Amino acid sequence: MTTRSASIVFGTQYYRPPFPDKRFWPEDPERIVSCGMNTVKLWAVWSWIERTEGSFYFEDLDELFEICANGGRGVVHNLISEGAPYWLERRLPEAAYTANDGYRAEFSGAANMPSGGWPGLCRDNFQVAAFANRFLEQVALRYRERLNLV
Repeated sequence: MTTRSASIVFGTQYYRPPFPDKRFWPEDPERIVSCGMNTVKLWAVWSWIERTEGSFYFEDLDELFEICANGGRGVVHNLISEGAPYWLERRLPEAAYTANDGYRAEFSGAANMPSGGWPGLCRDNFQVAAFANRFLEQVALRYRERLNLV
């Protein structure tokens, strides 16, 4: 019989773009470890990553993954397709969430989505779904080989 050692994932949310400021990145992970945590959650927000159509900005997440890997910390990736890019809202205005009375939900930078694009667009629209799925695929392909991905 083979035994496996189990570890418990214990951590904190760390990165919701654009916070925290990059100047804190080198020392914050050590503070997290000093609290007994072994994992951080990093948000991959669509509006932050695909700022222009087809161009994906991964520099922040790449750097944070490296910082965490160097310190032996795991990373939970929180994929946020609800924060849709503004270029897509302009391209597909008919895909906005719209109530029965005609009220249209406009994009904003809500407290839970400081990088904007909230509440996103209706994924019942096949074009929105295709763009969102492309975003999710790009993130998955980029980070699938990371050994510290939890």
